[in-house]
Amino acid sequence: MKNKNKINPLQKTVAILLFFSCLLAGFFVLAKHAAAEDKTIIISAVQIEGAEKADDFIELYNTTCNDIALANWKLIRKNSIGSEDTLGTLKNIIPAKGHYLWENTSKNLSDIPDYSTKSYTISNDYSVALFDSTEIKIDSLTWGNNLLPFNDTLFYLLNPAPSESILRNTSDEISTQINYVPKNSSIIDATELSSCPTEEPAPDPIDTPPAETYSDQLRLNELLPNPKDDETIGEYIELYNPEDFPIDLENWILKDSSSTKFVFSSGDIIGANDYLTIYRDTFKFALNNSGQEDVYLLNPNEDVVSETTYENAKEDTSFSFDDSDWKWTQQLTPDKENVFDALSQIKAKHIRDGFVGFPIEFSLEPDYDDFSKVVWEFGDGKKSYLKNPTHTYLQNNTYTVKVATSGETANTSDSFTLKIKNYPREKVEIIGLLPNPLGTDSGQEWLEIKNNDQEIVNLKGWKLATGKTNLLNHPIKDDFEIAPGKSAQLTRENAFFTLNNQAMKLELRYPDGKTADRVSYAKEKIADDEIYSKENGKWFWISAETEEEAVVPVDESTEIASPIEDAPVLAETPVEVIPEESPADMGKFSISDKWQTKRKNWLNYLAYGLPTNKSPRLSPENIALQKNLQLESSVQKVSTKNIFWQINSFLNSIL
Repeated sequence: MKNKNKINPLQKTVAILLFFSCLLAGFFVLAKHAAAEDKTIIISAVQIEGAEKADDFIELYNTTCNDIALANWKLIRKNSIGSEDTLGTLKNIIPAKGHYLWENTSKNLSDIPDYSTKSYTISNDYSVALFDSTEIKIDSLTWGNNLLPFNDTLFYLLNPAPSESILRNTSDEISTQINYVPKNSSIIDATELSSCPTEEPAPDPIDTPPAETYSDQLRLNELLPNPKDDETIGEYIELYNPEDFPIDLENWILKDSSSTKFVFSSGDIIGANDYLTIYRDTFKFALNNSGQEDVYLLNPNEDVVSETTYENAKEDTSFSFDDSDWKWTQQLTPDKENVFDALSQIKAKHIRDGFVGFPIEFSLEPDYDDFSKVVWEFGDGKKSYLKNPTHTYLQNNTYTVKVATSGETANTSDSFTLKIKNYPREKVEIIGLLPNPLGTDSGQEWLEIKNNDQEIVNLKGWKLATGKTNLLNHPIKDDFEIAPGKSAQLTRENAFFTLNNQAMKLELRYPDGKTADRVSYAKEKIADDEIYSKENGKWFWISAETEEEAVVPVDESTEIASPIEDAPVLAETPVEVIPEESPADMGKFSISDKWQTKRKNWLNYLAYGLPTNKSPRLSPENIALQKNLQLESSVQKVSTKNIFWQINSFLNSIL
């Protein structure tokens, strides 16, 4: 008969694993509990932020029945990348079953701490440890996401919120509390103390003189780590005595992070409300120029009275205290009140609006160079580290632009609001072009553009695209303004383009690449100074006259045979013949022979009354001269030179 209760191998394996898991869990629980029971002092409460960012405290608790002296014990912090700093070298005692309070009082937080500092803080993802005077770690507590904590630390996996404290008891149980009031050395757990064994009555005390007390107001005031000249004699440390009485400095101590220290001698006295500067040839140890340096002032009991930390000292720049914080300054004031550099205020050029897809140039004004680093934030998630960057927005919106600098002695910033819109579609059109000017083409070709909008149009940033098949953009680099209803000629001075002498396509494009107007032309042979012109929506070629004189019929009934295709037939306008003037009469308005020929050819067209676009030599206003030509009753030859002098005289009268 088979045994129905037989255990198969898989069940047996599972049972063994469960047994050992329970055994190990029990072991670790017991070990953990034993470790907590063995600790003499634990970190019992921590706050990393209160009403102010720097409202930090660390509360310690003495688990023993004996007072413990904390001289030269240290609290050390470690951030998430493993960098360590000393928060303070402790002093005095922590009573049996009592507490001890470290607190940052830079923002007026004060719970009567046993140790206060204005220089050091704790923050998110930190690990804090307590070390005794022999540098043995007594306890540590870690919170948040710190992957490089102190060894054998107790973890709290979250970062506490503002005014939220992490609380921990002797069983390593963690909880949190809002607005927890920390305890200093005056607070003793009476219930726990009552459970301590009763000691034999102490013998009658021997009369001893009271321990000497020292001022806790004497402070470090100014450091010069990196003087321009000889460092061995130029480095100095300045002290300040804010008390209303002088202080004997005998056996007071100055030291840095090294083991070297300087002890003041008998007769070293600092006066009331006075300064005292000690140079390196006296205190001997060297202040670091690079990396971090810690400097301490200790009283004769070796209690730290004042301390500061700096990094990377710049040449001839002192690290000075301004009654609330330490700052770098280029104003060196040994034995005097500290003076700080005037805060450099940067101001960015405030741009109020811009357009989608259109590059915007940002800059600082006036020229501002007192910084080692600049950061622009454009409000759309993009940044630049250039002093004068260019940025293009891809969406219409309102953005807050910020710029911040870090300088030799101070940091400063500026900001402004920028509205980005879609680019407006101004009404402009191409109304004429000259692809083959007489003589050299380069620099004389032009394109005439008319503004049909109600406002002035500036074509800076627009593009003229040219080519036979594939069009190449030629940006208009500088301001090119056209008044409402007026036209202006675009040349190679404005955009680097050329016009082909046979065929070409052209597009005038908005800064965002959209086309404002386009035109194309093709002709087997384009004559010198032949203009492609647009009149009443139609394009036609205008050929320049080359003859010295032109015959103008005066019979009003006679129709003119137009040399231009589709040109309207107009009655002739009689012309008043003006006696030829001497070139000597022209004075400063004398024009070269080449330009005289060009004007003469256009005046022939005016004389015939043919429709013309604006000449490269005559403006529309000057064409109004045509209305002043007088009728005569017979056909006669009209000298183009006479007409030219007439026009020239008129121009002289209005210029």
